[in-house]
Amino acid sequence: MGFAKIDSSIVDSSLWFDRDARDIFVTALLMALPQEFVEDLPQLKITAFEPTGFVAPPGWYGFVRSAGIAIVDRAKIEREAGLAALVRLGEPDTESRSKKHDGRRMIRIEGGFVILNYMSFRDRDYTAADRMRRLRERQKELETARKVKETANKVEDDAPTQSCVTGESRNVTPNVTLETHNVTQAEVIGQKAEVKSHTAEKKKSPPRSGGDTPLSPAAGAFSTENDEAHMVATAVVDTIGLTTRWARDQIFEQAKFALKEHPGDLDGVRDTMITSWKEYCACAKKGKLRAPLTSPEKFFGDGKWLSSKLWGLKNGQRAYE
Repeated sequence: MGFAKIDSSIVDSSLWFDRDARDIFVTALLMALPQEFVEDLPQLKITAFEPTGFVAPPGWYGFVRSAGIAIVDRAKIEREAGLAALVRLGEPDTESRSKKHDGRRMIRIEGGFVILNYMSFRDRDYTAADRMRRLRERQKELETARKVKETANKVEDDAPTQSCVTGESRNVTPNVTLETHNVTQAEVIGQKAEVKSHTAEKKKSPPRSGGDTPLSPAAGAFSTENDEAHMVATAVVDTIGLTTRWARDQIFEQAKFALKEHPGDLDGVRDTMITSWKEYCACAKKGKLRAPLTSPEKFFGDGKWLSSKLWGLKNGQRAYE
């Protein structure tokens, strides 16, 4: 089944002022299916089987395998007015916001019609940018919490701590101060005690299957939210079979972010993370990705598990099929 995304910006386009052409174009969008053409596409006249001189280059377009009068009929427009609108849609439009193809929107070719800007409609995802913005804000909060925890270690033990930012041990820069994070020494020591208490409780609990040590959340304070994210991350790590601490911390942070958006839905977040990774690997094996398979650390750390739109699928390729 074909589909295309139409948003409110279309009312500001030059197409909106041509009612017949607008109705024809929207109807064709709904009828079109994505298809890759490997050869040039000479445009044909609407009322004659003759070339107009314009040639669309090879690539991915929306293909409507119908005669012009069939599209006109589905748009519920009179025949003569509809055919005239098809002519206008295939001509240059100097008022168009896009100069690609000189403003042409759809052309007749042998076998039907091609919507030239079809993929730009289909690939739009306005929610992904907002999700990534929230994710970056959340990761910034987590980074601040991590620095506070490192500061607590520095204040009480006066010894270098370990960071998992690069996946390896390294000394924390010694010039981190309490004033940087706007906290008092008493608050830091209190937080340190809370961390130690939680760690002690974790050590009393029986080990997980396989003998792996339970994950240690990267955030500075522990709460029900942290514990739930820890449970989700542990399940994901065990299922996928990851071993690096960096990958575990990334999944924990992502799980915590997701549970903030969907409180209490531990099973849903866990299943989504696992399924998205498995499907991403399947897409790589099938040659659907434009770039090589990325690591699980980057897949989860960059938030790619949130939407297949972020996987870098080749044009026309779909996930979950």
